[in-house]
Amino acid sequence: MNREDRAKQFLPFDALNGLTAELKRRAEKVYRVEKRTPSEEKLKEISELFLRIEKGSKIRVVFYCDGKYLSLEGVVKERNVIYKYLKIEDGKIFFEDIYDVEIIE
Repeated sequence: MNREDRAKQFLPFDALNGLTAELKRRAEKVYRVEKRTPSEEKLKEISELFLRIEKGSKIRVVFYCDGKYLSLEGVVKERNVIYKYLKIEDGKIFFEDIYDVEIIE
């Protein structure tokens, strides 16, 4: 047996091609949550905090992304009022997806 044929014996074999991807897709579907709308008081509080947030502020944000709520803490790189988003580190979070925000410093 030549060297190439011998190496083929040890290649990974996926008998159920695509099973792993399908299981992952179904698990994500099961754990997906619906987007909640904050109360009027919470929206007012968030709006007041947005006025105080500037470039360089350190904040903690809870936001909705891809069917789940994520929390991110970091320094604000950009606050764009026209397009309504915050840029924290390398991520862009739109105002409409923000559920809670807190200024740390």
